[in-house]
Amino acid sequence: MRLWDKIHRRVLDRFEFVMTRPFVRNGLVEGGRVSGQEFLENANLLFSSMPLRHLELHKVRRALKRVLADDRLLQVVSLDLDDTGLTDKHLALIADSSSLANLKYLSLIGNPVGRAGVSALAASPHLTELAYVALARTHAPPIAPEPWYDQGEVFSFGEDPALGLELVEEFGPKRWLLRRDAVVPSATDF
Repeated sequence: MRLWDKIHRRVLDRFEFVMTRPFVRNGLVEGGRVSGQEFLENANLLFSSMPLRHLELHKVRRALKRVLADDRLLQVVSLDLDDTGLTDKHLALIADSSSLANLKYLSLIGNPVGRAGVSALAASPHLTELAYVALARTHAPPIAPEPWYDQGEVFSFGEDPALGLELVEEFGPKRWLLRRDAVVPSATDF
């Protein structure tokens, strides 16, 4: 086993009890999956031991308010909250969190959030860096017109009015509301 592999394994073993699915870039653990309670119990270890930039939280509904109060979240650029049962009320908490001021990617896939929750995100004075919000399998209307595909290539965008345009009129332009490309970024693109 190469020295680099040994060091890499030792780093991953250190966080195995807290974090699953670690994301490693340039030999550093930059993120992974952790429950809301584990985050609260181990935040000191997580933030002092790695440049935590990508965070995937599960089982977070009950702990969300306390998690969002942690100012160390300022170093997180992507937050994955997929299938956690978050509602519009929870999105209002996210929108009010100054700890997420540097967030660029937010994934809310599979949560029962709707227009009110998305509006809260758009109205947030803290989420100014947000570049992409994943809302597949939610109750929210599409942010941008849906692309039409022809043999795998984007043919055109539909003409249906989208929620994004309404929110831009109400709250001003936001990068995540104005996205019209068909390429969906991943959390680690940021």
